[in-house]
Formats: sequence, C-alpha cells, structure tokens
Amino acid sequence: MNPRRKFPAGPADPEAGSLGRLLREAARAALPRRAWAALIGRRNAWRLAVAHGTPDIARRWGVPVFLDAAFQPRWVLDRGSAAHRIFLTTIPKAGTHMVAKMLPRLGVANCGVHVTRDAVVDQRFAPMGAVRLYPRELARRIPLADSVALIGPGQFAFGHIGHDGDVTRGLFADFKVILMVRNLRDAWASLRRYFRERRDMPGWQSPEAWFPEWKEFFAWDMAEDGPYQLIGYRKVAAWRGEPNVLCLRYEELVGDNGRDAQLQALDRLQQFLGVRHKREALEDVLNTVVGQPTATKMPTRTVAAEWWSDDVERLYRRIGFAELNRELGYEEPV
Repeated sequence: MNPRRKFPAGPADPEAGSLGRLLREAARAALPRRAWAALIGRRNAWRLAVAHGTPDIARRWGVPVFLDAAFQPRWVLDRGSAAHRIFLTTIPKAGTHMVAKMLPRLGVANCGVHVTRDAVVDQRFAPMGAVRLYPRELARRIPLADSVALIGPGQFAFGHIGHDGDVTRGLFADFKVILMVRNLRDAWASLRRYFRERRDMPGWQSPEAWFPEWKEFFAWDMAEDGPYQLIGYRKVAAWRGEPNVLCLRYEELVGDNGRDAQLQALDRLQQFLGVRHKREALEDVLNTVVGQPTATKMPTRTVAAEWWSDDVERLYRRIGFAELNRELGYEEPV
C-alpha cells in the first residue's frame, strides 16, 4: 500500500475532523501549563511544592499532574465520596466508557486516562472526537506502577489490564476493581466494527483496507490476531475470584435481562463502591448514560450473528474463544 495515499474523510460526525484541528481543540480545552498554574502558580505554593519534592513521575515521564492537598501528584484534583481507589478493567468493548460515565454519578471521580501496561491514553484535555479517532496521538509513555500511583482515593481509571499474579496483586492491593465482561462473540464483533470505522482515518494503515468484503477480513483477522487477543481476554478474566473484585456483565447493565436486573446490577455496583443512592437516582443514571454516545460506542448495537461466517465460527472454536465464553457464564452452541 502506498504510504502517501490520501485517505478519504472520516465519518459524518460533528466532532470528527482533521487531527490538527482536534488536537488544537484539546490544547485549547486545557493546556498542561494551566493544570500546573491552577495549583502552583503562586510563588508561595510553588515553594511548598518544592519543599515537598518535585513530582518525580511528572519529571520522569513528562505527564502533567495535579498536586492534591497533601502535595501528592494526581491525574485530577476531583475526589468523589467513595473511600477507596477504584480501577475499572474490562474485556474490550464490554462497556468500558459507559461504566466510566456511570461512576462519577455514583461518587467516584474520573481520572480521564485509559491505562495500559506501559502507557496511558490521556483523555483529560481532549475532545471526544480526538479520543475516538486518534488515541495513539494522545498516548503518553508511563509504566503501570507509576500510572496507578497517580490515582487517589475516591478516583478511578480504566483499561484492559489483565491479572498476572503477585505483581498485579501488589499494584492493586488497596484498590477495588470492577471487572466488566461481555459475550465474547459480540465483544469481538464490536471491536472489529470500531476498527473498521477508523480504517479510513488519515494515517490509519489497517489490513482491512486490503479486504473490501467485511466477512473476509473478519475471518482473516480472527486467524491472525485471535490467538493474541484471547491471551488478553484470559488475563482480564483472571480477575474473577480475587478479593475486592466485582464482576458485572455488560448485558445486565444495558438492560438485556429487564429493568429490575439492570437496577440490581447498578445497586451491586454502588454497594461495592461503599456509596448509597436512592432508586430514583439509579434510574436517572441508567436513563442518562445507557445508550448515549461515548468515545468508542458504535452507532448501533453490535450483534455477532450479523457479522459471523462459517470460517469465523470454525476459527473462534479452534482458537479457544468458545471455551472461555462458557467459563464467563455465556451459552455456546453445541
């Protein structure tokens, strides 16, 4: 493929546009300099910050941080009513950003960073269009140990972090972890749809561009990427059974099992967080969050059967997705 090929414009989205414009919007929204100025712009405050030590993480990795009342570096200053530090880990496309919009309504402040093992996608100063279409341009290199250290009590961050044993337990020892899972068939199909939308973005060199027929690409991608994706799924699923972990199903929170089950799932979540809201407040959370646009939400609900083929089914079973899906409690055809 010619690297100089001019890609067509992105989807008709009021927030979509050129990378330069989106990043300029992000810069205008809140410059890192403003983040610092709000905290240590005054000379006396600066002297106190220096007295308590320059934030090593900020200096080492070049990430803008805030200093809380105890001069501890944090991703954000906001703090919710929940007492613990919270982490939301998910199977990709299992409601990550939906739950991230629910949590502030329940009493946990959003740190605004998507955490990976060695970086974050820093969404704090970016419009949703930039987060959706250009996450790589918003990435900042910072290892997991340092990124989670910037999450304070009453705050949360999110990602697809798997459980790797004692190292993970040590990093998240004082966290409460929310695990979101989804039927792997639908989750996989939704992820491929998301990548399909980004295929024609400037500079996006997706293999799908070589396969105009969707199902042909779907089978190719399952064969090439499926084994590696399954490893990630299994690591995320390994959080089940760990202390201080709550596992919720995407299907419950979006209402597939009825309104009562939806409210019960949200009630379990708030009890896990150690907060209490009346039923009317929970109803309002569901009414104003579920189904609303997020940085990765597709225009319509993804149903795997609409995108599946015999080749995909054969690969799905051979690679081991069906086995893990059963372990997560989902039915698989015999």
